[in-house]
Amino acid sequence: MEHNLKFGTRTGQQLRAFCIKESSVLITGECFCGEVKYHLNGVLRDARSCHCSRCRKAFSSQASAYALIDADKFEWMSGEKLLTSYIGKHGFGLQFCSLCGSTICGVFDGSVHGVTLG
Repeated sequence: MEHNLKFGTRTGQQLRAFCIKESSVLITGECFCGEVKYHLNGVLRDARSCHCSRCRKAFSSQASAYALIDADKFEWMSGEKLLTSYIGKHGFGLQFCSLCGSTICGVFDGSVHGVTLG
């Protein structure tokens, strides 16, 4: 059901298109100790929070917060050599800072496919 809402001179459909276009911004992230840093010049997709027992263990929290990314828009700025990985039997895994233990990102077949949020 399409609503023809007006926002100033923009319709609801135009505003949604504008927001999608403008959501491609430079996003930066780092671990707790600040030694591992990255930037993403793109969008976060499918942000989610999971409360399953595996996510609670992996994130040392009551839940995980995670979003998918385009790997070609992701770049390590510093500390990539400090990363340690846990890769499961299906090729999916997580990367952590070896100094402070922060979960930084998710990987699949050697490429970053998502980042933690928070």
